[in-house]
Amino acid sequence: MITGFYALVFGMSIALLGVVLFKNKRADTTLVLAALLICINCFGRALQASSETLETALLANNFIYVGACYIPLLIAVLLSGLCGFKMPRLLKAGMITLSTVIFAFSLTVNSSTIFYRTVQLKQAEGYSYLEKEYGPGHHMFVAMMILYGGLMLYYVIF
Repeated sequence: MITGFYALVFGMSIALLGVVLFKNKRADTTLVLAALLICINCFGRALQASSETLETALLANNFIYVGACYIPLLIAVLLSGLCGFKMPRLLKAGMITLSTVIFAFSLTVNSSTIFYRTVQLKQAEGYSYLEKEYGPGHHMFVAMMILYGGLMLYYVIF
């Protein structure tokens, strides 16, 4: 059931990307990138839910973290534009660097304990998931999400 739900959401994200790409002749690049990353993230979720091996689930996890690391950045950029603010270049460069470093940490799951100390594939009720013990790199991911959440809240309030 959950696997079917993830497949449905993935299909909806493809439809969203199609609308963004083909409905607007002059679609904002940031919006197109956000829609594309949402598709990639949803694909990763669907793939992980249907995974039968740890290697497939870890590959799916990489797709999930591509979206998880960069979608909040793109949403913050979109919000700043909608609010009429010009995001400082230094702030944007810092956010891109932070997202890239944390995404790089997420790619080290097989070879290092930076992001996950331990990881196992588990199955329950017809879907697969990763049972993991988080490492220091993942704590940086959580801190980044709080930072982006605060920045987005700032733009929404002002």
